[in-house]
Amino acid sequence: MKLTTTIILLCSVMVTIYAETKCQQKAREARQWIKVIKDFFVPACRPDGSFKSMQCNWHGCYCVDTEGTANTAAVPRNKIETLPCYKPWWEM
Repeated sequence: MKLTTTIILLCSVMVTIYAETKCQQKAREARQWIKVIKDFFVPACRPDGSFKSMQCNWHGCYCVDTEGTANTAAVPRNKIETLPCYKPWWEM
């Protein structure tokens, strides 16, 4: 009984320590499907696991909120400076 309780407790702690953020989970799920669907989007995450404010795919780039939901229209990559969330690489 004590061994079972210890194992369950240890597993719970490990799940808590290694819990993914919403962005990391979506990125992992997208990578699993990317082999199946050629034009599938993988969200860009910050080191802390949150969504980067600018996301880009094959069609262009756009700004997102903290949940990863687009809050601007997509623009071509050569027009990203027009996005309110744009920051030059040296400021990131």
